[in-house]
Amino acid sequence: MKNRKSGLEPVAVIAVWFMYEGASDIQSGTGEMELTSLFETYAPWLSVKYLGLEVWIWLALPLLLVSSWVAARLIVRTGGAIARGLSGRVRKAYESLVKPFLTPLELFMTMLLFTLGGKILPLTEAAESYVSLFQMLLGTFAVLLATLRITDVVVARTKDYFAMKNNPGAVAVLPLLSKILKIFIFIVAGLFLLQNFGFDIAAIIAALGIGGVAIALASQKSVENLFGGVMLSLDQPVRVGDFCLFNGMVGTIEDIGLRSTKIRTLNRTLVSIPNAEFAGMQLENFAHRDKILIHTTIGVRYETTPDQMRRIIMDIRKMLLGHPMVDKDPARARFINFNDYSLDIEIFSYIKTNDWTTFLEVREDIFLRIMDIIHDAGSDFAFPSQTIYFERGAGLPEKTQKSVHKQMEQLRKENRRFFPDLDDEEKAAITNTLSYPG
Repeated sequence: MKNRKSGLEPVAVIAVWFMYEGASDIQSGTGEMELTSLFETYAPWLSVKYLGLEVWIWLALPLLLVSSWVAARLIVRTGGAIARGLSGRVRKAYESLVKPFLTPLELFMTMLLFTLGGKILPLTEAAESYVSLFQMLLGTFAVLLATLRITDVVVARTKDYFAMKNNPGAVAVLPLLSKILKIFIFIVAGLFLLQNFGFDIAAIIAALGIGGVAIALASQKSVENLFGGVMLSLDQPVRVGDFCLFNGMVGTIEDIGLRSTKIRTLNRTLVSIPNAEFAGMQLENFAHRDKILIHTTIGVRYETTPDQMRRIIMDIRKMLLGHPMVDKDPARARFINFNDYSLDIEIFSYIKTNDWTTFLEVREDIFLRIMDIIHDAGSDFAFPSQTIYFERGAGLPEKTQKSVHKQMEQLRKENRRFFPDLDDEEKAAITNTLSYPG
C-alpha cells in the first residue's frame, strides 16, 4: 500500500522549521528559500504568488494578528488578576484607574506585537505600506478608546467632587459637556485618519467652508436642539431624575441629550421631545418643592347645628396645629359656603415633605382624623340626596347634639374663644401635641 500524506504534515514541517532555523533566516533570504522548497514539496499551493506575495504570507498575516491579540489579552488579564490579589489600596487603584483602560491597553499591545511579528515576514514595499496603514488604524482606535475612557473617568470624578460640594447645577451640566467633548474627540480622530489615508485636510475644511451656508441651513433644527440642550443644562429648570409637569403630561426626566430630552411618563412610556421645543415649554418641577399642599373642601349635613359646626372647625384647627407633619403657617379650616346639600368647610395646609409617598401617608392620616372629628361632633358627611323629615332632628343623634352644645357653652363660660381663630397661647399649647402616625 502507498503511504498517504495527512493534511497536518505541512503544518508540522513548518513548525519544526521555525523552531530550528529561526525567524531571522527569513529576513536573510536563506530561510525563505528553504521554506519555499518545503511548500513546493508538501503544499505547492502555498507558494503561489498573489498580488506579489505568496499565499502563505497572506495566511500568516491574519494568524499573526489573532495570535498577537490572544497574547496581549493574556498578558493584560494576567496583570489585572495579579493586581486584584494585592493589598486593598493597590486593588482600589486598579479598579478605579486601570480597569477602565484594559481594552485600550489590549489593543495597543496587539498592535505592538503585530508590528514586531510582521518584521519577520518577507513583505514587499507595497504590502508593508498596507500593513503600516492597518497598524496605524489599530493604534488610532486604541488611542481613541483610551481618550474616551479618560473622559468618562474625569467626568465621573468631577461629578463626585461637585456632588460632595453640594453643587447640583454643575453635576447636571457635566453629562451634556461629556457628550460634546466626545463628539469633538471623534472629529479629531476622523481628521487624523483621513490625513493618514492621503486626503487633503485643508481642502476638506475649505470645501466645508464653501458649503457652510448649505450645511447651516440643513442643520438649523439640529443646531437649535443643541443650543436648547445647552440652555436646559445651564438654566436647569429640570434635571435628570426630576418629576415634572410639561405640556399637560407628567413624567420623570431620564436624559437630556444633544438633540432631545427623554421623559418617562406615569404609563411607563418614553416621550422624546426636541430640546428647542422642550426649552420653550412651561415646566412645573415637582422635585424642588419644599412642601406639598392639602387643599380640599368637605361638606357636612344641613342638620348640623351652629355649635356642632363650631366644634368641628375648632377640633380640625387643633388637629392641624397639633400634627407634627403640618406646617403651622398657614393651617386653616374655614366654614366657606352653604352648598345645595351641604355646609362646606375648606381645609388648607402644607405638609412638611417633598416626597409624594410620605405626603399620601400624612394626608390619609389627616383625613381619617377629620372623619373621627365629624362623627364625634354628632354630625356626618353630606351627599347629594333628598330627605323628607317627619320630625325635627331626624337623622342625627339628639343626645350627641346636646352634649356638644353643653361643651360649647362651657367654653363660652370659660371665655375660651376659638373664633375667628385661636389665640397665641392656645396655639402654643396645642402645637405638636399629637403623635404621628396616629
